[in-house]
Amino acid sequence: MFGSLTVTCAEGLPETIRKMNHKGKVHKNKKGEALVSPFLTYKNMADETVTLQIFDLVEKNPDISEGKITLQTGLAAGFVHSFMKRIFEKGWVRARKVTARRWLYFMTPEGFTEKSRLVVNYLGRTMESYKLARLVVSAQLEVCQRNGWHRVVVAGDNDVADIAALHVKATLGFELVGVVSRNAAMRTLNGVKVVSLEESHSLEYDRLWVCDAPADEWFNSRGEAEVPRNVDYIYRLMLAHYSINGHSFR
Repeated sequence: MFGSLTVTCAEGLPETIRKMNHKGKVHKNKKGEALVSPFLTYKNMADETVTLQIFDLVEKNPDISEGKITLQTGLAAGFVHSFMKRIFEKGWVRARKVTARRWLYFMTPEGFTEKSRLVVNYLGRTMESYKLARLVVSAQLEVCQRNGWHRVVVAGDNDVADIAALHVKATLGFELVGVVSRNAAMRTLNGVKVVSLEESHSLEYDRLWVCDAPADEWFNSRGEAEVPRNVDYIYRLMLAHYSINGHSFR
């Protein structure tokens, strides 16, 4: 999906992300050094989040079932089943049969220990992600400043996009031209124009910052002829920074 990507970034951030794909395949550079896909790290983070969701549901409602977990999390039934199977195999949750069709789930001491670890990881990721977002955005602002790019558009619907938009607005000499959102029903946000992904071509800017996975995938699916050359993939820079610089969500 990502092919070979070269990005412009400030000192201290990775300059080239080569052949990283969503399957987490490991490629090597000309020196034979392994280039590990950041998507492995991202998958680990997502798996921990789902496990923590299931732990919370089981702890609050011992009478819960896989079907109810599916409804309350919005995840696919097969996906929930595979997680429940893993959780039982690890001994984090046990089940006791009450009637022919009713089971009660309960957390084991090992389960509570694992939950505590996941909560600590989650809180650490939240703070670390915020700090990293600020680092990446500040670095990109420096690049823009050096190159005379002062009109910026932010694309995305996550916290990273919010941080990027706030930093652009707060930095002297820069203009936040617009925000690209999948939910563009609100046409302005704090005086800034809001447009859909399909309408992004109508904005005049120096740089377009892509800040989340859905926006990344949308622009990447347009084909080389349609994708603007002046795009900075903030989302990819953050993922690459975790992997290439030895950070881990686990």
